[in-house]
Amino acid sequence: MKRIAYITTILCMLLACGPRKEYKEYLLKAEAIMYDHPDSALHMLEQLRDTMQNAGKADRMYYELLSIKASDKADLLKPDADMILSIVDHYEKVGDKSLLPTAYYYAGRNYYELHDAPQALAYFQKAAEELKDNPHPSLATCIYSNLGYIFMYQGLYEEAGNAFKEEYQFALQIPDTLSMIYGLRDLSVAIEAKDNHKEALSLLKEALSLAKNSNNKFMVNRITLSLANQFKYMNDYDSAMIYAQRVAADILPPDSSPVYSTLASIFKRMHQEDSMLFYSKLMERVGNVYAKDSAYKYQTRAYLNKGDIQSARNSFQQYLYYDDSVRQITQTEAIAKARSLYDYQSHEKEKLVLQHHNKVKKITIYFTISIALLVLSSLLLYIFTSKRKHQEKVLRYQRALLFKDDVLAKSEKTIESNKSAISSLEQRICQLKNENERNSEELESQKALSADLAKELEREKERLLSSVAIAEIGIKERKKAEEAIMSSPVYRVFQDMSTSSSKIRIDEKDWIDLEKLVNREYDRFSDKLKSLGRLSESEYRLSLLIKIRIKPIEISKLLNTSKGNVSMMRSRLYKRFFGKEGPTDKWDEFIWNL
Repeated sequence: MKRIAYITTILCMLLACGPRKEYKEYLLKAEAIMYDHPDSALHMLEQLRDTMQNAGKADRMYYELLSIKASDKADLLKPDADMILSIVDHYEKVGDKSLLPTAYYYAGRNYYELHDAPQALAYFQKAAEELKDNPHPSLATCIYSNLGYIFMYQGLYEEAGNAFKEEYQFALQIPDTLSMIYGLRDLSVAIEAKDNHKEALSLLKEALSLAKNSNNKFMVNRITLSLANQFKYMNDYDSAMIYAQRVAADILPPDSSPVYSTLASIFKRMHQEDSMLFYSKLMERVGNVYAKDSAYKYQTRAYLNKGDIQSARNSFQQYLYYDDSVRQITQTEAIAKARSLYDYQSHEKEKLVLQHHNKVKKITIYFTISIALLVLSSLLLYIFTSKRKHQEKVLRYQRALLFKDDVLAKSEKTIESNKSAISSLEQRICQLKNENERNSEELESQKALSADLAKELEREKERLLSSVAIAEIGIKERKKAEEAIMSSPVYRVFQDMSTSSSKIRIDEKDWIDLEKLVNREYDRFSDKLKSLGRLSESEYRLSLLIKIRIKPIEISKLLNTSKGNVSMMRSRLYKRFFGKEGPTDKWDEFIWNL
């Protein structure tokens, strides 16, 4: 009802006044309510969009900044790099400088949502720098919270902890209970990352007390869920389940994915496979890329334990896809470089200020040279990084394509060795447990070390079991495909031609039939091969013949060329795709495994 009242008031004012300069008043009203009713503020701003087309540039930029701000607070932010950069450019050059930190902050939020962590980090740090001369504690808490989580996701826990401490200190300055709750929660995350369980638990309990005193159900649920995860990390699964079920009993929509994820991980640790599978299915429906990554990993484990090999395989393929997405988002090296560059630039700025009064001319020259060198270095770094990323992308794609079939190719040789390794691991685990029982009076640290080693061996055993299960699937499928090809009329046509004593000429239709046969038995073989790089017609046909196990001497006859030329083509293809010399049979192995 409050939301309707706000919207009705604004619409009445617009109808009564028409498009006039008083829209500034409506912008201020929208900004005033967006903290408590961001969706209402967003609706109000949308009603003004046509009117703002005729406003001056300063007012249009302010309007766009407010629209982005309202969208972000309503969890409806749609990243638009071009728009936010035009807003930043306006406030850097001619706009109200007091709004520049806000513009920088939302530029960071846009790039954060685009998973461009280095750009997001740069803008958040610019916003923090601007606030040194223009204090704004409420905005500062948001800036340092985002900085902290960027560092956390990259594994820079020390930097994350420092950022979260700044967030909490600014929250105390406001003072604002909600910001204090977030600050305590965020700080506990960084402390837990360094295995300081008791301190992290204490911070979360303090945050829960603040949330309950403020009657904020949303934050009570969030902190209760954090406590469930904290007890999980401490291996206190009973307490973890109590807190998680409190949230699940009255779940709020924004909490769905983290609640299901927490419950699934607790049931996994408690070895309750059916419950873990149930919640992982819920995660699959509502979770983000991180949740889906975990969900498909849990499902693979559950289906393997149930003996449902086909479902396990499907889940494993989905897990590989989402796991690759998570790795792309994580850019630790790029973050570290961006942070180093920022620290270097800050140091240079301080040095220039100290020397300003007596070395103006000299500083100007040095500054110009530094900028030129920085631009040149950035350009060289960009060229080098782009080239390296392209190479990595090609190699990663090749490895991804080969992953399943590489397991198939090696499976017959490695299944027995894996089973032997599993047997050895089981004996070692049993031995460690017996040693712990016999040496009950030894130091606790030694017992803990043995227990940790036993857990690590259990994980290795689980990995080997999964590898064996998937490899056995591959053997059956590969044999089935080979049998289907060998018994096909198309294969017999090529086999007969290759052994014919007379000169032959293969019709175009026969090549088309061969391509269809290979793609039917080996899913999208042609698409996978061609996506890795360009091949001439003869190179492509050579690869098709290799795929159906035609011998090189027979291939030379089918392609109307010499055996030496066939060998040269195979070597040349391997070097082109893999960047190094290799024997001719290396290309054959690659094609067989594709």
